[in-house]
Amino acid sequence: MVKKNKNSSLTYEEKRVAKALILQQVPQQDIQYLLNFGRRKTINNGRISEISSNLDQEAATGSEVEYFKLKKQHFDPQTGLNVFDGEDERLIRAREAMVLAVQSFNSVNLKFKSENFALLSMVAWTYLLLEHHKRNGENICPSGRYLSLKNMLKRTACPLDKETKINLECIILIRNAVAHECIGKSDNDYFGHFQACCLNFEEYLCKLFGEKLTLTQDLSLALQFSKIDIHQARTLDKFKLPETISTLEKLENLAKDFPSSTRIRAYLNIEKVLAPKSFSDFKYTFSGEENGQKAISVSKETDLNIRFPYKPMQVVNKVKSKIQNSFSMYHHTNAWKHFEIRPPKKSSNPEKTNKKYCYYNVVHKSYSYSDDWIDFIISKYDDIIQLKR
Repeated sequence: MVKKNKNSSLTYEEKRVAKALILQQVPQQDIQYLLNFGRRKTINNGRISEISSNLDQEAATGSEVEYFKLKKQHFDPQTGLNVFDGEDERLIRAREAMVLAVQSFNSVNLKFKSENFALLSMVAWTYLLLEHHKRNGENICPSGRYLSLKNMLKRTACPLDKETKINLECIILIRNAVAHECIGKSDNDYFGHFQACCLNFEEYLCKLFGEKLTLTQDLSLALQFSKIDIHQARTLDKFKLPETISTLEKLENLAKDFPSSTRIRAYLNIEKVLAPKSFSDFKYTFSGEENGQKAISVSKETDLNIRFPYKPMQVVNKVKSKIQNSFSMYHHTNAWKHFEIRPPKKSSNPEKTNKKYCYYNVVHKSYSYSDDWIDFIISKYDDIIQLKR
């Protein structure tokens, strides 16, 4: 992740890069844009002028400048993570490991589902907890070996609640079983454990490291982290969801003190609703009991006009009224293109939008936007105003 300063002062690296670019006669506004990208506190032209007038300021080498630019190009504005930043490596790998776990479980071409999920989800949780303990100043590599997931669950400093720990102990037992023997057709048996594992991971990923790292926009699959749409509901309906869990005996012993916890085992109760695709949405809620277990009830949410009430010009006017500053349709177009919240014009898949910010109405063939999108624009105003087509 690009270093976030509490103030707008330049880092040692930024000063050297800025000096090198000044000597190359790069325009100040371009230098300012490069330095500001990914920064929480942006800098103004005055900082560049200070570097320019400081004759004692050293300049970065050509290779250092190129590496700095490369790091900036790999900054992810959605998550704030950067693959070139060593401090972000575990979080990037944790997210990707869980994505791979879910994708492998949902792949129609793979038969090694439960095995893959157990192995990869353990990797995801291990990286997540290692990074948490490291940022809290704890030694994550005692005796020259990194802490294992099992050991981290036993630590008093472990941030997870008891039921989430039990779910992970179940996953560990499944992993141990599949590492030494074939477990047969067990995917349905473990589905509830895996679903709970996904939901728990999403919760603690955001709780420990911020909402920007959410996986809800990256995954919309049978094993999922949040809402599902009609097509996903149909996919789920093809599977026989487990009515009871018949697994390793140890799993039942672990869960006996929490017979109704959805953090240990989650169930999906799909309510079949007939509705046109363009006017339908689904969301999950925990409700009711099923065979002694809480159920996740998936219900239809149809009034999308309430969630996405703003046309593009209305968004522009809303932003202008809130920030009391210039903002035009040009800036709005640059914003949705840069942050990829909707497809470009004449796209073959116009409905593939970021569902948090934008919705495509297939009847009127138009896009509308949410309050979250307006708030996001305001939070990124300084960056957006400098974007160019």
